[in-house]
Amino acid sequence: MELQKINVKFFVEKGNKMPLADLIPVFHRWIQQDKLEGMLIDVTEYTHVHQGPGVLLIANEANYSLDETDGKRGLLYNQKRVPVKSGEEHLRTAFRRALQACSLLEKEPEVAGKMKFAVNHLQVFINDRLAGPNNAEGHQDLENDLKPFLNSLYEGAGHLLIPEKDPKKRTGFEVKVDKAFVMAAADGQPARLVVDLSVTDRDSFLRNIALENRPAKAAKQPAVAVKPDGDPRPLIVLDPGHGGIDTGTHGLDGELEKDVVLSFATELRDRLEKNGKYRVLMTRSDDTFIPLNERVRFARGHNASLFISIHADALPKKEGQAEGATIYTLSEHASDAEAARLADDENKADVIAGVDLTSEPDDVANILVDLAQRETKTFSLQFAHATVKEFKSIARLHKRPLKSAGFVVLKAPDVPSVLIELGYMSNRSDLNHLVNADWRGKTAGALMQAVDDFFAPRLAGAAAMGARR
Repeated sequence: MELQKINVKFFVEKGNKMPLADLIPVFHRWIQQDKLEGMLIDVTEYTHVHQGPGVLLIANEANYSLDETDGKRGLLYNQKRVPVKSGEEHLRTAFRRALQACSLLEKEPEVAGKMKFAVNHLQVFINDRLAGPNNAEGHQDLENDLKPFLNSLYEGAGHLLIPEKDPKKRTGFEVKVDKAFVMAAADGQPARLVVDLSVTDRDSFLRNIALENRPAKAAKQPAVAVKPDGDPRPLIVLDPGHGGIDTGTHGLDGELEKDVVLSFATELRDRLEKNGKYRVLMTRSDDTFIPLNERVRFARGHNASLFISIHADALPKKEGQAEGATIYTLSEHASDAEAARLADDENKADVIAGVDLTSEPDDVANILVDLAQRETKTFSLQFAHATVKEFKSIARLHKRPLKSAGFVVLKAPDVPSVLIELGYMSNRSDLNHLVNADWRGKTAGALMQAVDDFFAPRLAGAAAMGARR
């Protein structure tokens, strides 16, 4: 089948009751600001039509709409002009443009927090009944066109394609995604997004979508098995920074960051385990080098509920003096020059060990990850605030204790993550604290209290659910 006028629709998971008329000023603003690819022309409202096209953004090559056909609201990308491209490029363009619109819409002030798209639940269909008759032959022809695209975009995927069986409707498939992760380019093959396709929900998708490229070389991971007994306690992954060939920063008397943070992480692990409310794993428990992406993969592979990366900074002499603990969360743009410098230094850890992480996920995967990360960033910031609150009475804080930057280890899209710089190895007072067992114990206790504060609402909710059963 020659692909003609491909349509891609990502279903709404949250926001089915939001008045579609609220989107009219948004779409008009997009026209004024030229927000999407292709010439945007006008906005048309069909909210009075039951299960109709909703609000329509008309463009030269395609239309975008909050479509409600069959009572299923979703953002629909409707191709009008067929580009002169290969079948794979045609599909990739449709996916990319639909996802771009979803991503932009979720960020708009009129929509933010009110509507979310289930990026794991979509529909692909042909809008030309002559080119794609809705019968068994048409389904097979469309599937034959889809498979090369899905196999190139979603390497190794099992495809669950649910055909539209009503002959009066357009030829298409409903697709439900369960798992996805990006594999870096290797052995002459381009970077690929790997998925399993099955029935799922947004939470399951966010648990399994992977951001990071698989590194070309990976250190052997500790053999830690997920508990098979269905232990419902939240799992916390502690990540002592650096290790092995990567020593991290150096103290004034030759102390190594990798040793200082391992001692602190071990203290924190022991306290959390003694607390009994949590399961705890560490990315390393000895002097082993672990690539940054593998630290993220470790947390995600064990379904972690919280990831805490532990470090100790040092400021070059030419940059003056600094002191105190700082808690970092993920951001594409660093909160200040020092945060940018630190993220750059920390992200170079893999270069020291010869791990090549320069390749990037493709454009479609990037947008999927962006959509998945938004809720996670909110939870990460909540834990960061809880940590600052508890540290105030125990540990000395940096003059700006909450910062953000693009740390690789914080990029898991579904695991709330923070990076804690306990202090400055280049500051004598901070260093004395960092190597002091009593200080470590008090600070680990404060951090454990922050963990308790963060999980208290969730644990209370789980207990209430158990009581009702």
